[in-house]
Amino acid sequence: MATLPLVVERIGTTSVLRPGNGEIITAVALCDAGEQATGGGALVDISDARNAAQFHMQQNGPLPGNPPSGWFGQVAPTTRFMQGSTLTLTVSALCVPLP
Repeated sequence: MATLPLVVERIGTTSVLRPGNGEIITAVALCDAGEQATGGGALVDISDARNAAQFHMQQNGPLPGNPPSGWFGQVAPTTRFMQGSTLTLTVSALCVPLP
């Protein structure tokens, strides 16, 4: 029976207090040396519910390269956030050992 490679989740997070309209917010999750990304994703958390629907996911995908060395995400608010409101972008990369 073949042995399956161990999948490890790597995380990258960026938080911005009261981001402005159109401000590009980027987060990156990098695999360790000797690993490659096989998947990933991005999650946005907004601290003030009044801003919950006021952003667009711009990009979400593997970092350029063959094989990809991680995952990235970008979001942008569609309006200036409320005073004290924070946007947190968390990106995960699913990494496996290089063959």
